[in-house]
Amino acid sequence: MRLKCQCALCIDELSGRKVLNDQKVPSDVHPTQMIQKGNYAVAIIWSDGHAASAQHIRLKPSTATHDSGYEG
Repeated sequence: MRLKCQCALCIDELSGRKVLNDQKVPSDVHPTQMIQKGNYAVAIIWSDGHAASAQHIRLKPSTATHDSGYEG
């Protein structure tokens, strides 16, 4: 996931070209912290010091595994 980062430090905002050098990312890189940002995003802090936010998908109430009483 770290090598697929779409933040402005990893992807050129004008051209869309990847500027992250995969060779400089340690092979054992991993998230060290995840912080929810509102209802639709999460900030990820990586072991190599990189930090970026990513949107997450919110389940529709109709896909919930419990009876929410929602009729949608």
